[in-house]
Amino acid sequence: MAITLKNTNFAVSTLAYDLDQRWQPSHLIVTDYTNFELQGKFRAVIWNGAAQSPLDDPEREIVELEPFGYDGFEGNYNCYGGMEGTEVKDWAAGSKIAHVVTAGKLDELEAEINLKADSASAEKKGNVVKRSSNYSMTGAERAVLVNAGVSNVKITLPAPASFTGRVFVVKRIDGGSAEVRISPKAGELIDTQSADILLSSQWEKVQLISDGTDWHTV
Repeated sequence: MAITLKNTNFAVSTLAYDLDQRWQPSHLIVTDYTNFELQGKFRAVIWNGAAQSPLDDPEREIVELEPFGYDGFEGNYNCYGGMEGTEVKDWAAGSKIAHVVTAGKLDELEAEINLKADSASAEKKGNVVKRSSNYSMTGAERAVLVNAGVSNVKITLPAPASFTGRVFVVKRIDGGSAEVRISPKAGELIDTQSADILLSSQWEKVQLISDGTDWHTV
């Protein structure tokens, strides 16, 4: 899942009409939506129009806005009030509103970055598995070590469409006489060929990467 930020410089306006927050979400309209986002949810702060900055208004409220306008009505938003511990309030027309990056939004961003970093780390490390019989890879592996001995072993690669950009290693660790064969799934290719890859000698290995359609040796 991609990280999508909705942050625009100088997105400051005023409320075009009174904001009644007895129902959630409430209907909020800004007088000037020029620098406000027109898609995706984002955080904003509302404060008293007489104050120069939201820092000057202890009653300020953090809200989450979701655009729902259409041509000619772009400044319309669903407003979810009382975000990040602030109090849900009704606001008079002329109250100021600004799109800001709040502490809560930074916490959400940090959590998503950490989640993606953990996922990337796990994907990079993967598992190292040893096999001495036929085995179909699941994609959780980083490397497959094959100990064939005197029995032929076939390692079947996972579907390339599910692992674009991933690199897998298959290595033979025995010096036996059996055949070690690496095969794609039916209908898929390795280096544009339908032929399997054979590992004939001890310590021989192959690295394969998916382009989303087929496998390629690297």
